[in-house]
Amino acid sequence: MKGIKYLFLFLLLNSSNISSQERDSLIQLYPGLGDTVDSFNASYFELFQNIEGFEHAVFYIRDNKRLVSKVTYSENGKTNDTTFIQLLSALDNARKKIAEIEKENEKKYESPREFIIETKNGTNYVCEIEMFSKTMIYCNTSNNSKFKIDYMDIETLTLVGETNTWSCMGYGALVGLGIGLIGAIASSQGEDSGGFGSGAQYVIGIPLVTVVGGISGLIFGLASSTGDELLLMDYQEDLQQLKDYAKYYFKYDESLEEQYFEIQ
Repeated sequence: MKGIKYLFLFLLLNSSNISSQERDSLIQLYPGLGDTVDSFNASYFELFQNIEGFEHAVFYIRDNKRLVSKVTYSENGKTNDTTFIQLLSALDNARKKIAEIEKENEKKYESPREFIIETKNGTNYVCEIEMFSKTMIYCNTSNNSKFKIDYMDIETLTLVGETNTWSCMGYGALVGLGIGLIGAIASSQGEDSGGFGSGAQYVIGIPLVTVVGGISGLIFGLASSTGDELLLMDYQEDLQQLKDYAKYYFKYDESLEEQYFEIQ
């Protein structure tokens, strides 16, 4: 009889542990990231920045009330695990932050930057980098030929500098022209009302003001132009250098993949 009693207690305690474990439901932190956030995604979306040696994290919902984050990190050459338990509002805040970064991320796809890719086999490609993933870089050439290349096959990336000379010169000339016309109109109105001034003088001076504006734009354009920038691709983390210039492609799309042929 006593043995049955102990057996009952053993089963009761273990059933309690099982039910406790079942209350943790594995979740995806954000669509496209999967159920595990690695160091690359954490770096891009600015997550767990206060944890040195962060490697990856898995997320659970506990009792529909708590967010449970199980984090793996390295310290002094050893791998450690820790668990954070937060209110469910922390999940909403994290998703909101990622959504804001993704919104800015999408805009980069609309204006890709030109690069020169040097491969390890000595081949060079001049192209626009439209997006990058954790392993691949997706490019488009001037004749609209799309290709993708593994970052491990790349020796260097050179970001081609931007020249703002002509656009700034044009804007400066337009501003100068506008100032001249406003001055001429204001002067003419002053003469009509019996005031002082000469609209004719302003009209004559419009070309001069326009030229001055154009020269000012030229100077500003030269000052704001950028030179070429060399980016090394030795490690996966080096791909993060592209975050200011190209879209981070983290939501796999099979139809999109079919548009790019892979080169080595």
